[in-house]
Amino acid sequence: MITIRHIVMPMALLASAALTACGGGGGGSNNGAPSTPSSVEKLGITADNYDQVVASTGAATAQASSSGHDGTNKDAKLTGVESHVLNWSQLAQAAVNQALAKQGGQLLLGAVSNQACVVSGNMSINIEGAAADAGLAVGEVITVDYSACVEEAGSRLDGRLKMKITKLADQDITEMNLDLTSFKVTDSSASDVVTGAMTVTKLPDLYVVNSPALTIVTTSGSVTQTEAWTNFLFTNADSSDKASRQVTFSGLLVSSELGNKSVEVTTPVALTYVGTSTVPNSGKVEIKGANNSIATLKVNSETSPVTISVDTNGDGTAEKSKSVAWDQIVGDDFN
Repeated sequence: MITIRHIVMPMALLASAALTACGGGGGGSNNGAPSTPSSVEKLGITADNYDQVVASTGAATAQASSSGHDGTNKDAKLTGVESHVLNWSQLAQAAVNQALAKQGGQLLLGAVSNQACVVSGNMSINIEGAAADAGLAVGEVITVDYSACVEEAGSRLDGRLKMKITKLADQDITEMNLDLTSFKVTDSSASDVVTGAMTVTKLPDLYVVNSPALTIVTTSGSVTQTEAWTNFLFTNADSSDKASRQVTFSGLLVSSELGNKSVEVTTPVALTYVGTSTVPNSGKVEIKGANNSIATLKVNSETSPVTISVDTNGDGTAEKSKSVAWDQIVGDDFN
């Protein structure tokens, strides 16, 4: 197994965002890029491959990650969802905030401002909109182009992000349309490239990412993994008493780890996290393939192993199942 999803976002950008960009996700030797999901063959999920499908689905499975990438202090979290989508959108907003800070908070409408990055490289910032003052305004479009930009030693940014402000509350952006064009983060061991569009809603008790099309390419050495999502929807909602939060996600995925075939991923039962725990206490993830085949991951409790199973024909009966410890769900088989 080759673990390659462990990009560490530059802390200078993430000071205002609580991000977890380390992750599991097993590598593979299939480096071909997936086709458009709507035109690709569905993967048949069987008793022989269901455990690997659960692990390899990446952005839709609860995976184990290590805080130090050394196999110690492991805790389970949705590393795929949170690093691929939630973290990327938060990173983009943090990057735009920092870009504005470099301009002293002045919105130079219609002008391109070139700024040096902290360590090396540069970024160019273009702001378009109708506002005439230094404040943010609905409808403004902020574009940041990065060129070998190193804001913190060991992490480089390239590519473009464009953010259109669609809703504001007292100068806080509560909704934005985000476009990423070959937006790339590179560290000493790997790189992540994201291209796609998404609408991000950020409220005190609700975070929603809705993306009609999103492609993520991760490379480490000679190994490249590609994931292409269609109609991806992610929600993270706090309970009214703030004692827990519920995470749901769905979408059609084509992955190089799945032989460039497609699966449909859903959470028929929301993943519920209690308090500040990064381990869900309950919930269910379903991965649907060809011929009504379904692989299921069921969360039993924070401290218990998860149950994974396969129903190869959709008749409601699992042909095979097993209990799996959180730290085993790392993209390899579980034997």
